Amino acid sequence: MPPQIPRVVDNSDLVQAALQKTTTPEPPSEEKLKTILTSSYPAYKRIVGRWVQFSEEILSQHVDPTSPFKLQQLPTLEQVKIFLRWLVRTSVPILDDQITVVTLDNKLSDLKKAIKLHTDFVFPQLWNRDLKELIKKNLPATEGLSTKTYKKSIAPVEVTKDLLRFAWRCDEYDWDTRSLIQLLFAAIILTFMGLRPGEMVESDAWKGSNEGLLYKDFTLQRNAGPGYNGFSLHIRLRNRKGKRLNKSQKPVMILKELPFARWMCPVTHFLALALADGVFEDCSTIEAITARKPPPGVRAYKFRMKECVKELPIFRARQNDGTISHSKILTYGCLRTLLLGLGQRAGLKDRLTSYCFRRAYGNTLDKVATAAQRRQLMGHTREETFQFYISEIVAVDAQSMVLGTTPDNAFIEMNQSMGLDTNFMAPKPPGSCLTDIAGMRDTDGMSKLSPAQQYEIRRQTRNRNYTKTRLKFWEDTEGLFVEDDLETTVDDPSLGTTEEEHWDSETAVEDSDTETAVDDDLENDYQNEWKDTDDADPTERNPSRYLTALLRHQPDRRELIDMMFTKEEVPLVRVVNPMQRLADPSRGASTYSGVKPLKDGICPTGVHLSALIPSARTR
Repeated sequence: MPPQIPRVVDNSDLVQAALQKTTTPEPPSEEKLKTILTSSYPAYKRIVGRWVQFSEEILSQHVDPTSPFKLQQLPTLEQVKIFLRWLVRTSVPILDDQITVVTLDNKLSDLKKAIKLHTDFVFPQLWNRDLKELIKKNLPATEGLSTKTYKKSIAPVEVTKDLLRFAWRCDEYDWDTRSLIQLLFAAIILTFMGLRPGEMVESDAWKGSNEGLLYKDFTLQRNAGPGYNGFSLHIRLRNRKGKRLNKSQKPVMILKELPFARWMCPVTHFLALALADGVFEDCSTIEAITARKPPPGVRAYKFRMKECVKELPIFRARQNDGTISHSKILTYGCLRTLLLGLGQRAGLKDRLTSYCFRRAYGNTLDKVATAAQRRQLMGHTREETFQFYISEIVAVDAQSMVLGTTPDNAFIEMNQSMGLDTNFMAPKPPGSCLTDIAGMRDTDGMSKLSPAQQYEIRRQTRNRNYTKTRLKFWEDTEGLFVEDDLETTVDDPSLGTTEEEHWDSETAVEDSDTETAVDDDLENDYQNEWKDTDDADPTERNPSRYLTALLRHQPDRRELIDMMFTKEEVPLVRVVNPMQRLADPSRGASTYSGVKPLKDGICPTGVHLSALIPSARTR
């Protein structure tokens, strides 16, 4: 073997670093801190402010608030312990009478990060053990540190199915259709893969990176073998927590077609989005995709993507004009808002977040996977981390076990699910229904504010009012019941209005001729197309009469509903074509075809719009 010649490189910076004396570094500038910390910068500012206050009040060390934060000397372990006690006594609690263990642990992490930034000092392992014992055991007993936690809701596959059915068949929210398909595809991926949100969209910790699931992370494959004959989707996870920069640890997960359930098929949704973005070489239609098969002697054919689109995010942000951005990825904040709104409109009591799906995924793995498989699939480095995902409801039918009967696992899973508290009559966020009336704008005292400030005030007011209404609803319906011997149904006026009758009857138009004709027409459509069969699930959702009328002007969505929600196998070509049209990123929010704003609410036929839809909001 010939001798290796070392590379010639410039190592002058290493020489200077070796000769430099070990001194406390100068504090970084505010601009550099914002660049380094990104989303954690506000938390850094808060903990620095609290340490300055603690130093003056307890340690009697004056710190000039106008100068950059700089520690006079490294804090001792005892000073850090006293600081944590002081935080427990002086911090404002939210969840309980005192701040919680989780909150204090997060504040300690923020303090460690601030000290390291300013002094390069890292807490030794002995300090970390002592501080952990102080927070977990000592402070709850001596200072009343709360051990209460938020409810960790679980969204198993049945909740996902219900959300997908609701979004397609019953949701009246004015979506742009690309965002709808993106959100449903995200929910499917979260259900089948249990990803952290930062692995698929832009995380707050990596703000501005435009990183998430890109098209280069997907491989569409057509298999032809004795075990499986169809399309599959291979997804490479590049952005795992703590391993984003490690190129050697990028696991790949595989998802297959669901021809009997196209409405939750990951391959179908991916093809609709990818074809709408034109990512495949020499394949711009689903017909061209399905025409390609592996050659003889080959068990799989991989579809090639254009080089220019491999860095394109599949989940992209919505622009101000209602269209989808050509390159900007969807952020975690937007995904969180979209999931929360979908859950509230669907009637879920608990907040729907991406971690609801991840917890359900973890609880499923706990039954079938080994410890090593769980760590790989969940992306954990330690086995004890998995304990935070386990449901508080024990996943064992102990009663059946004692009696020696077959365990009723489905019953246990139903009680673990957040779907157990679903109520179709729960208040929906403003703007969720076709019959919502736009509130009057109170301009008193707001004339001096800018339009953006006025909008923000109105938005916050709407959110506060909705939160109060929602909390009151769940309090009032607690313990509500109907007796079996009474012929009372959910349509009983005393129990509120159903989703089919979610409109304000008191403000209905008094023009009986026009209203009766229109209502009869809508009612006939509603009865003929969406009426439940005798063996239907009583909790099955049905669209309102007004959404049924709106679907006349949304032929692609109507066609998909008619095709997908059956128990029959649906060919890929039939379902992808209309979904691809809906996934077109240049489309905006849905509207009636050909309708334009007119004066006085008069349509071309001379009929006032209020006669067609009582109390309809202005679109």
